[in-house]
Amino acid sequence: MTGKNLVKLYEKLFSNLEEPLALLENLDVKNNMTNSLVIYRKYRPQVFAEVVGQEHLVKTLTYAISKGRPAHAYLLSGTRGVGKTTVARLIAKALNCTDIQNKYEPCNKCKTCIAISQNSLVDLLELDAASHRGIDEAKSLIESVKYPPVSAKYKVFIIDEVHMLTREAFNSLLKTLEEPPEYAVFILATTEPQKIPQTIISRCQYFELKRLTTEEIIEKVKRILTSEKIKMDSRSIKFIARGGRGSLRDTESLLEQIISQSKKEIVWSDLEEILGIVSPEATRNYLSMIFKKDTKKALNFIREIFERGKDMSQFNLQIVDYLRLIVLGRIDKSLLDIHNLEGSEKEDIVELGKLIQEKKALALIDVFSKANRDLGQYPSTDMSTELATIGAVEVLK
Repeated sequence: MTGKNLVKLYEKLFSNLEEPLALLENLDVKNNMTNSLVIYRKYRPQVFAEVVGQEHLVKTLTYAISKGRPAHAYLLSGTRGVGKTTVARLIAKALNCTDIQNKYEPCNKCKTCIAISQNSLVDLLELDAASHRGIDEAKSLIESVKYPPVSAKYKVFIIDEVHMLTREAFNSLLKTLEEPPEYAVFILATTEPQKIPQTIISRCQYFELKRLTTEEIIEKVKRILTSEKIKMDSRSIKFIARGGRGSLRDTESLLEQIISQSKKEIVWSDLEEILGIVSPEATRNYLSMIFKKDTKKALNFIREIFERGKDMSQFNLQIVDYLRLIVLGRIDKSLLDIHNLEGSEKEDIVELGKLIQEKKALALIDVFSKANRDLGQYPSTDMSTELATIGAVEVLK
């Protein structure tokens, strides 16, 4: 980029928001910026139609927005990574978009939409209550409610992890929610709604975002891979989707770690190398050693995978997941159908389950869950899993 172009760009950045974006595009900088974004930001939904797995919420929200009847306070609850903050920002966009599409979808082209996407809209205030939970922060935010929006139609306040606010901060927030000005909209997000005072909940339109299914996450992973022009085998895709454990953000972070290797085709062996995971076959073999009370062989297995650089935390989680599937398979093998198992894996799990009772398998889940929690307490990460191996065999005696 020449010095002349830089001067021109800076002049436009301070005079008009849409023009510098066009200039950036002409200079081929805008696309490079987009390509450098991490996966979960690059593929964050920009319209309600792109939100994954929350149809009930989207339908109600978009209907109210299309009718011009938004609530003055929303409460969004759900486990981590299911889209609470994304939905909150979409509400802010839809309420303030100057060229709304289909009566409720933000255009993502007007100045307001662009400013929200770039975190630069002064009328959108976000507070992370996990790190700013006191009365002073709440008072500062509520003080700003007195002033009308500078450029947008609504002044939107997003409070993430709102359950972390102190009692005094909640009391201060309650006073504002009781009589908010017409231009103010509060969007509260939380993973623990039971910790929020009922007086706050009663003044909000409450939505609970559901945990995403593996199938929904798989479809999103496939769309990302297609967009990135990367091929991946179905076994690897399913593992990544299950690895997110219902959190799309965690899945996308895991996918980011894998595709950052700049390979155009990724197979299972790449996952083993990049993530330090153990194959399902090896996991089943290890559990078979445990079920047969072959402590020596199981300990030698742990030593081998540790020396090969495998992630012991990931291995413990794989063991817990497999024990869970074994319990489900023993109860009724049809319960395994929703877990997107690959090839003969379902039958292999059912056969392995014949070697152990449900009660014993549940006890082993506790053993390996504790092993994962205790990893940091030992000089070497394999020690916790070694002790869990010995403990697991003792449980079965």
